[in-house]
Amino acid sequence: MVSTKELIENRKSTYKFLLRASSIDKDPSLYTLLQEYLIENERTLTARSVDVSKLKYNVSQSLLAFNSFVGLFWFNDEYTKIMDFCGVKEFTLSDVRAKLKVEPDGSHHDRKSKTSEFPRGRVSLIDGDVVINVGTKCPDSALKLVIEFFGLYDYKDVLRVGKGVHWDPK
Repeated sequence: MVSTKELIENRKSTYKFLLRASSIDKDPSLYTLLQEYLIENERTLTARSVDVSKLKYNVSQSLLAFNSFVGLFWFNDEYTKIMDFCGVKEFTLSDVRAKLKVEPDGSHHDRKSKTSEFPRGRVSLIDGDVVINVGTKCPDSALKLVIEFFGLYDYKDVLRVGKGVHWDPK
């Protein structure tokens, strides 16, 4: 069972990611799984007597460009757009330096979505390396989208890509 503290931290990370991602791509259909997560998260926290309206998010719009995240994502068939995200968690430079492990919340198989038949991938922080796992057909241009959405520009020296680790359709 996930602790209340972890649920609150996941909520804050998801909220920050939504703000960051929506400043990159305004299409609200991109964020259905994250929005569904926030609704489910609010129900759970409310059942645990947490008033989510009183949570402090400490989000500065000008600093969102410096936030970095792990998470799950789906591409369209052409790898030209990321179609949805889920399981996002924020990480910091101190997490990288401490060689912590930060994994997305859940897995692709946990999610029932319109995107489940599309190419997918994940971003993780493993032992100080930022790891992007994608399918073998994923072009470098699609990896640039992942780096942009997840705020990974500052981690190029510890960025690793695993191709063939995730499912490619057809």
